Amino acid sequence: MTRARLLVVFMAVLLWPTHAHAARGFWGWLEELSGPGPFKGGGVSLPVLCVDSETDEVTSCLARWLKEKRDREPGNENLGKVRAAVMLNIGVFNTDDETPRFDDLDATAANNQGRVRLWAVTGLYVFRMRALDVGAGGGIWFLSGDGFDLIKRPVVIPVNATFAPFALKWPKSRYARILRFELENTFIPQGFDGEDFGNLETRFDSGPEFNTRAGIVIDFGALFR
Repeated sequence: MTRARLLVVFMAVLLWPTHAHAARGFWGWLEELSGPGPFKGGGVSLPVLCVDSETDEVTSCLARWLKEKRDREPGNENLGKVRAAVMLNIGVFNTDDETPRFDDLDATAANNQGRVRLWAVTGLYVFRMRALDVGAGGGIWFLSGDGFDLIKRPVVIPVNATFAPFALKWPKSRYARILRFELENTFIPQGFDGEDFGNLETRFDSGPEFNTRAGIVIDFGALFR
């Protein structure tokens, strides 16, 4: 419930068009999957399509960014405003080697140990606000590790929010969104059980579940504008 209240606070920020999306990297934490976890890792978020805030024209974000860089004049901070964008996110997260996979088994048992790696490939449709980006989407998760075959799970992202605190004070600065804080909620319809991870002793069976990721985002594209 605390995370839900944080999202409500973020979404209360006043709407304000800002500069175009750019490539951004993130480092984050992904909570426990009712079994293996928690996960730590990072990834990259790439803009694919951008929607102009004034004309509603949909263009390639890369082409738009290159045009802005070519046409920008000193002191002109009004280029590159976007209302929304389609983002491609690729992340990789790992559990610790020492963390047991299942709480109902002996933590030292051989079949209850070993790192689990999660690759997340997702897409988001994101609306840009003054200091906040809010979006939704979906994708697929891939989990791998010793003792089990590759696991694939479709996922739904009901909400993703990134908050740029510096944009509250300097909303028109091209550097205001370099640092952001991200919160994402993911729904896994199929869930997981012990057999998925090659373990027939555990009673672990998550069923459909929600999972939360929190992270720190660095907008690398803003550094080169």
